[in-house]
Amino acid sequence: MNCIYVFGFNMKSPMLSRRGVPHSKKVSSSMIKVGITRDFHRRLKDYRRTYQCDLCNKSHEELIKNWDVELTYTECQQFENIIKDAFSNKNIFGEYYKKEAITKIIDFIPIAIKEAKTNTILKPAKIKEKPNMPKRIIKTKDDNLNTRYFRSDKKIIKRHAAHNVQRWEWVGNDGKGRTFSEINKPNSFYRKCIRRPSYAGNESSIRQDLKYDIEKLMIVKQDD
Repeated sequence: MNCIYVFGFNMKSPMLSRRGVPHSKKVSSSMIKVGITRDFHRRLKDYRRTYQCDLCNKSHEELIKNWDVELTYTECQQFENIIKDAFSNKNIFGEYYKKEAITKIIDFIPIAIKEAKTNTILKPAKIKEKPNMPKRIIKTKDDNLNTRYFRSDKKIIKRHAAHNVQRWEWVGNDGKGRTFSEINKPNSFYRKCIRRPSYAGNESSIRQDLKYDIEKLMIVKQDD
């Protein structure tokens, strides 16, 4: 069974990501790695060898969490792309991310697993039915494509649904906010985190979702 995993590191000084390869990039304790494998036990053995310190003879990798998934390897690769798209501002290189994002990434992984399955299984059927249908951006009346939205300073609490939290923080974009064009584009991260029964994908307007987020005081619209 294929596996998705998250590893952390506890070395005191950076170590090579490829043992014995002097020009490979370095990994530090401020990073985590989110990866996929067909053989988790072999991957675990490889990492223990890669991050084994020659001075203390201890391995400095630590497994944080792993998921056995009923996904094909192609779907697992799609999962990796979804994670990279969602956390591009936390990606350092390859499969390595800033450790500060660990909680958000772990909370988002079940959503990304579901999205990976949906993208590879459902999309071909839709394309086959309507092969010439282009992806349309639904322009909401009263919204300029350059209108910018920001995360408010209202605190997130435990009862908030994970998919809502993920899209609010994505809109926040580390204080830079997102334009309506970014939020509304086909397959945007915002759209991936909508979970209402009437939502039908890219052909649906996101007006009521933005209205909901604003009414909940979780995001704010920039004044024109």
